[in-house]
Amino acid sequence: MKDKSEIFVAISGDVVASREIGDRENFQQQFLKAVEEVNKNFGEDIAVPFSFTRGDEVQGLTSSLAVSLDIAMFFSKKLYPQKLRFGIGCGGLSTQIHQTTARMDGDCFRFSRGALEEASKRKKCIVWKTGSEWLDTAINTMNMLIETIQKDWKEYYFRRFWLYQEYGNIKRVSEIEGITKQAVAKSLAEAHYQEVLEAQKKLRNTLRFGFEVISQKVDSRLVNEIWLKNL
Repeated sequence: MKDKSEIFVAISGDVVASREIGDRENFQQQFLKAVEEVNKNFGEDIAVPFSFTRGDEVQGLTSSLAVSLDIAMFFSKKLYPQKLRFGIGCGGLSTQIHQTTARMDGDCFRFSRGALEEASKRKKCIVWKTGSEWLDTAINTMNMLIETIQKDWKEYYFRRFWLYQEYGNIKRVSEIEGITKQAVAKSLAEAHYQEVLEAQKKLRNTLRFGFEVISQKVDSRLVNEIWLKNL
């Protein structure tokens, strides 16, 4: 059984404008499959599996802050073009760990709910609340810039970006898309894919380092020096 003093990461996801979804039955099946895949693919970092809480909301508990970005992006990719928003909270638990988060409470869930509300108000895809001002400022600013770049992406920008992420090869993407390598390279450049990939890398590293700091695995006096080295 986990120690209540440990730091956990609660991830709450909600579907944007869910009432406007046409084929709800099909979407629910897609959502359910995405939840199953997340629980399987990220199992090593998941403390409590993701499950539906109410309506089109999903929630799970992880032991890693860095993986929160990958989980949110995985859900978004699997359910595209339907938009989702995520509130990610980092903190302790005030209850024991159960099979679902429905019976659990603690700072991580309080921060997660607050972050989800902020994401809704500010029309953001992801908002983090960790209880650390410097960390929240850093990670939310980085992600804001990524979302700003992706805001006007066309559908094929997302599709080719995800393919490139998976294969890391423009030739392979061109074969799958049935177009020339030059056409793929042009569309990726228009989407500023290199900048997005670099920003995601920096964000992931900052999430990883920040979690070590707030878990008191790093001397807070060395935060600035070590943080810059980890970027």
